[in-house]
Amino acid sequence: MKQHFKQISYDQLAGWNNDDHRAAMNAFLNTARQMVEAPYHTRALNVSSEHLVKISKLAIENVPFDQNSAKRFFEEHFSPFEIIDQENDQLAKEGFVTAYFEPEVLASRTRTEEFSAPLYHRPDDLVDVDNDNRPDGWDSEFKFARIYDRDEEPGLETYPDRKAINNGYLDNKGLEIAYVKDMAEALYIHIQGSARLRFEDGTLIRVGYAAKTGHPYTAVGKVLLDQGKLSRDNCGMRAIRNWFSANPDKMNAIIENNRSYIFFNQYPVLDDKSGPIGAAKVSLIAERSLAIDRTLHTFGTPIWIETNNPLPGDDSAFQKLMIAQDTGSAIIGPTRGDLFLGSGAGPGKIAGDTRHHARFVVLLPKQQLRN
Repeated sequence: MKQHFKQISYDQLAGWNNDDHRAAMNAFLNTARQMVEAPYHTRALNVSSEHLVKISKLAIENVPFDQNSAKRFFEEHFSPFEIIDQENDQLAKEGFVTAYFEPEVLASRTRTEEFSAPLYHRPDDLVDVDNDNRPDGWDSEFKFARIYDRDEEPGLETYPDRKAINNGYLDNKGLEIAYVKDMAEALYIHIQGSARLRFEDGTLIRVGYAAKTGHPYTAVGKVLLDQGKLSRDNCGMRAIRNWFSANPDKMNAIIENNRSYIFFNQYPVLDDKSGPIGAAKVSLIAERSLAIDRTLHTFGTPIWIETNNPLPGDDSAFQKLMIAQDTGSAIIGPTRGDLFLGSGAGPGKIAGDTRHHARFVVLLPKQQLRN
């Protein structure tokens, strides 16, 4: 444990006493119920899934919680630790948070002139890649591949990328969930990892991340910046959307620089308050669910996020206890996170402007520390 973390006290967390611990507990209980049924894997930072499960059982047994009992529960069962960079035995570099949301977009069940970009289910020829089946020479970041059978010798190869899929690789395979307006709209949904789709008859469904092609993620904003089409002080999502709107004939060529392509599951929308299903297989909660690097952090871990900046439209700095419940292609490193802000246009406006340096403090199970 010492190789990854440096212990601190709760008194050293600015805003800890003022946080809404009951809201954090509600998010923790989401993963607690999931962990008890199907424990998550312990990841590289070695926050023990086994001990998180034990705490989860205790939390479930003690429902309901009010503000005081929730705060007391976290303090009794977890200790706060800052993350150490193993290479130089110093604190990990300053953290950084962005934010994401669940967009709600118009969609069609069939391809039309207005709705031409498909959202796909996971293809049958896409398989998971791990250390047991990864071909020699492949980067460890490749988590998915295409299975083939040539001359009765099955094997794995890189999956067709975004350009190949846009050019028809998945056509006529019955994988289409729905169609949105254009490739840019589909890309935004890929980046967010989920969306609510509203059809012409008023029906509402949700799509959520299922898998991806495995190719590295490339930010289209950086592509536009590198090509001199956007300036460094104006390269956010709004600026990208505006550039695509003004240059529809060049849009696809820019987007296809991002070879990564996302596939989706389909879910019902049970109520307006329910969030999308994150990678931890639980419904996300606005401003309490955190997307992290899943190769490092164990899902279900409480993580304190402390910034000196408020979210756009807020008055006070963002200082809240979050729960690791999701992941994302661009979320790489132990102190990199993505704050889930909710569903619809309101959170979307805030998410696009959220880019803050932040302090990451991981809450470790006390029982794990004693072992």
